[in-house]
Amino acid sequence: MRIRKLVMNDASTDAAVIPTAVFINFQAASRWLHTVPWGMFKLMKHIKEKYGNPPVIVTENGMDESNLPFSRLESVLQDDKRIQYHNDYMSNLLDAIRKEGCNVHGYFVWSLLDNWEWNSG
Repeated sequence: MRIRKLVMNDASTDAAVIPTAVFINFQAASRWLHTVPWGMFKLMKHIKEKYGNPPVIVTENGMDESNLPFSRLESVLQDDKRIQYHNDYMSNLLDAIRKEGCNVHGYFVWSLLDNWEWNSG
């Protein structure tokens, strides 16, 4: 069997790579943020198994949603996507605690001003 070694002569050759992915859930307003609720369960289980079940506090979890500056209050308050997001993530976190015995001590969501302070803070 012959093994070929790929040598990259120039960093610019990476620009021709087109990553492909199959997204399994919805995307947040940020292009880089896709939701993977079962990842919370897997992460907590991994931390338990790899590090001896230390106390864990999830300090920041959430998703951004695009709201135009002059959105109607009724439409902004109808926040079904974010409600589903937190329901899915906290359900998986609860499963990790109950089914796997993960040592989770806290869970905090993104604050009201987190996304504001990124751009304007």
